[in-house]
Amino acid sequence: MIKSLINTISSTELSSNIRAKASSDLLLLQSEEHSFRDSIRKMNQQLHGEVPSKMLTAKLAQSKKDSSIPGLYRSNKSVTSDIDEMTTLQKVVPHLFQFLQIWKNKK
Repeated sequence: MIKSLINTISSTELSSNIRAKASSDLLLLQSEEHSFRDSIRKMNQQLHGEVPSKMLTAKLAQSKKDSSIPGLYRSNKSVTSDIDEMTTLQKVVPHLFQFLQIWKNKK
């Protein structure tokens, strides 16, 4: 399907409206494919018990598309998934923090 959209976009015989529609459809398909691959990667990460890095946690929080990332709230409302920091936070002030499980439904 993507190849046919690319052929449609590059075709000079079709009107610009059809090419524009094909171009927007192609962008939509590519973004859905990217989202689908991210979902698979995140699910595999959970199944294997991997804890994401701080950078990945921040990136996912910024994109607001994410999946279940284990972590704890810090006092400044940010989230950490660093195992050592999570252990320290739980020992110091356990009542201020709760585990965070985010699984947003894709719209």
